[in-house]
Amino acid sequence: MLVPIDEWRRILNQLGNLHEAGQQLADARERAAKAETEAQFLKERVRELRGRLEDAAKPPPVPRPEPVPPADPIPETRDPGPLWLYVVRRWGARRR
Repeated sequence: MLVPIDEWRRILNQLGNLHEAGQQLADARERAAKAETEAQFLKERVRELRGRLEDAAKPPPVPRPEPVPPADPIPETRDPGPLWLYVVRRWGARRR
């Protein structure tokens, strides 16, 4: 089958254009997939940051006050009297 040269060149040109269009379409799909993945990642990140912000905005939990144990009764000691008398008695007991 014989085809005129002009027709042959026109068909080859169209095939070249189709091939280039296919490559551009593949590149566009790749960019779209990358953008979609990035958008999904950023949405998750925003959700995470909003959660942190909400947690930071909440007041911290108030700790329960620990029950105070009842005070042990302090054993009463008798008053030794005036200090000078106490010192003199001890000094005297020491010399004996």
